[in-house]
Amino acid sequence: MTRHSASAAILLVLAALDGSAGAQGEGPSSEAGIMIGVSRYNFSGAGTGPSLNAGLTIPLVRWVVFLEPSIGFLRYTTQFGNRSSWMFPELTVQAQHRLGILRPYLGAGLGAGTIGLSGPARWKFTLLGLGGVRVLLSGRWGVRGEVRLRSVDPWNGHTADFGIGFTRSSL
Repeated sequence: MTRHSASAAILLVLAALDGSAGAQGEGPSSEAGIMIGVSRYNFSGAGTGPSLNAGLTIPLVRWVVFLEPSIGFLRYTTQFGNRSSWMFPELTVQAQHRLGILRPYLGAGLGAGTIGLSGPARWKFTLLGLGGVRVLLSGRWGVRGEVRLRSVDPWNGHTADFGIGFTRSSL
């Protein structure tokens, strides 16, 4: 699967899920979010690089259990000093607790990652755990802070993403 077809497939799934979750009209709505931050990585060489994660949080069980398809990007420096990138399409299940405007959560998931965003894709399996807090601001807008721990090609590499960003609910 090429990079473009994988990206198109992910976007189509996210769009379809967003429409179906918002159409149910019961309980919480779906929520799109984007976070930027930094990632500590270790792939034959260690360092810190900028990261970006975008996803769609879909309610499964009222305000408690959520499904989140997401895509992450990491820019890093290889052990030989070259700049490269990873792309991580992933799927997590999250449990959260409502405390007024705060919604702390924990989750786990799996996905894939590919290094270098040009040329043939070489996909690696990923496992991840995450935790964070969503904060309702006003209307459909909110903020989110998260730590995402990822094992790449278990256990040949890992990342620790620290991000903050904005969310917007569909209803």
